Amino acid sequence: MRTCFLRITGQSTVNGFAGYSPIDDQTVNNFGEGRGQGPDGVNARRLYFGTGWRRAAWNQQIVASIAETVVTEADGLQPMLSIDVVKAAIWDYVTQAQASWTAPKPRVHENGLRLENDDEAAIRQGKQLSRREKATRINCLKKEKYEFRRNGISALLGDPSQDQVTKRKWEMMAEINTALQIEGQSSEESDHDQDCPPNGSRPLKVSRPRYRHPVVSELMGHLDLAIGIHREHTARGSGKRLRAKHARIRIRTPTTSVRTVKSGLPRNLYDPVFLETLTPAMRAEVKPHDSEISQFSHYTAESNRMQE
Repeated sequence: MRTCFLRITGQSTVNGFAGYSPIDDQTVNNFGEGRGQGPDGVNARRLYFGTGWRRAAWNQQIVASIAETVVTEADGLQPMLSIDVVKAAIWDYVTQAQASWTAPKPRVHENGLRLENDDEAAIRQGKQLSRREKATRINCLKKEKYEFRRNGISALLGDPSQDQVTKRKWEMMAEINTALQIEGQSSEESDHDQDCPPNGSRPLKVSRPRYRHPVVSELMGHLDLAIGIHREHTARGSGKRLRAKHARIRIRTPTTSVRTVKSGLPRNLYDPVFLETLTPAMRAEVKPHDSEISQFSHYTAESNRMQE
């Protein structure tokens, strides 16, 4: 996927876009306002890195085009990735590319009166690198969560000892996990600066995506526990011994993650408080589906009764 992105953009590394020539503002604005031609010809895959690049219709179309190319070229390979997963990965590459393109450019100092000097620019670039590394760590953990749950649900559904009621719950969780994909998983990070404990595991703070319904976190916790128990039982039944692992301390915080909002989810997976705060324009970007995850409303209603 990365190779395809770099081939299409003509660059050697995702973080090496300093010399890249993005499309100009006027072309992008004209296209966004319906007064100009979209990505075509020599500009068919030329990204936009100016103001509002993440929301620009121009980039939306190019990312979709690159994602389709990736899926087409990967046809027949395993595991098969959905177009949404590929788009999320491409957007991550675009984010890194835009940051590397912007980093060396002269910027106005925060006082608004002059340009940065070399030392100030170096400090800013260092902070950007730190933020990017942090985002990469979080994304890796989210990907691990998504795949752990996807594989775990498959194993639970294939377990003949599970009764039908429980299986229906896991089927619901499969729908939820598939809808959320990688970006919809909760964020985990550590802010502990002290030396690592003997087992090398710092406590992780868990932050729920601000747009996601709180009940999803509770259900995911139950799912993770069930997957862990099932794996242990399966290993014992086959005569294998699970390799002992030090428990990773996870602290669920009331803090919500403010990372990118995942659009196009079934309406009942969104936090109703979050939906109420959206303006018509913001709602048009979030695009909540009218379809709902079956059975999920039962859990949200039960949670509401308990809070009352």
